[in-house]
Amino acid sequence: MGMKKEDRPRILINGEKTVALDYPASGLNILYLMMTGSRLSPLGDPYDVAGIERRAVKQCLTIMSNTPNIYAAKGAISKWLETGKERIEAKPAVRAAIREFGSIMAVINAILRRNKPIAPCLMKGKAMGQHYQWLEANLVFHVAHKLSLIGIPAITVHDEFIVRERDKEIAEELMYSLWPENLPTLPAAPWNKALQTQHKAA
Repeated sequence: MGMKKEDRPRILINGEKTVALDYPASGLNILYLMMTGSRLSPLGDPYDVAGIERRAVKQCLTIMSNTPNIYAAKGAISKWLETGKERIEAKPAVRAAIREFGSIMAVINAILRRNKPIAPCLMKGKAMGQHYQWLEANLVFHVAHKLSLIGIPAITVHDEFIVRERDKEIAEELMYSLWPENLPTLPAAPWNKALQTQHKAA
């Protein structure tokens, strides 16, 4: 986990060369999967927002996934720009987006428009943000476990699988075809139930 990304290609498994496979925009694509029935990738990227650099969108969405409302997200982005020590390389891009769009709130709204299908999942508080991370972790370990059962060793690094080159195709197939049993599916997702209740009330 502590190895630099650029050093990971040197990893061998049983003396064999390896490849790294990851889920693009992993957490957000799980939300797309649960809210729409399919991932946005590979046909689209939730971080692809016109006029905003990808790294800026990524940082803003991280904050938006862990704050309780749009005003808290605005404040958290502002505070991060002033004193935040994580992902500092994204700060110039976020500041550029704010200048381009006129305000932090306008940047947030542009990101929400781009990701309208999952907008109801965002800004539901830190606990829900941690729940999304839990879903992601469960999926990763479920896939790694299934790979091990068919004799394919895999090293997991966040949302990435490091496998032998000869196992690449099988690993990719399982990555996108499995969903852990007993985890919420689209109809059972707790935020979906809340949305269905709202729609009925309306």
